[in-house]
Amino acid sequence: MNVQDIPLSGNDHAGVALIDAATLLLAKRKSAIPEDFLAKLFALAMPEDLARYTADELAGIAERSWAFLGERKAGTPKIRFEPAAASRNVSEYRWILSCSSRPA
Repeated sequence: MNVQDIPLSGNDHAGVALIDAATLLLAKRKSAIPEDFLAKLFALAMPEDLARYTADELAGIAERSWAFLGERKAGTPKIRFEPAAASRNVSEYRWILSCSSRPA
């Protein structure tokens, strides 16, 4: 899925632009990560939820997610909760949850 394939409604173009910018940053950092990974990772996120993050933050989340998902043992669920520091004077936690039950 490319970023242009993400369904749009209303003012979602800001979310697409943010994902586009984050994808470019991620490609500069980690060229081995598939080009469409970030768009797929955030494909179901609401634009107003994405707007809380900078492109750099989204690229960082995608980079850590890629590394985390690559460490899973076959047939074993993997779960992680990751609290993040508050940003822009907002007390917040970001929770990353990954579960997988693919057969070995």
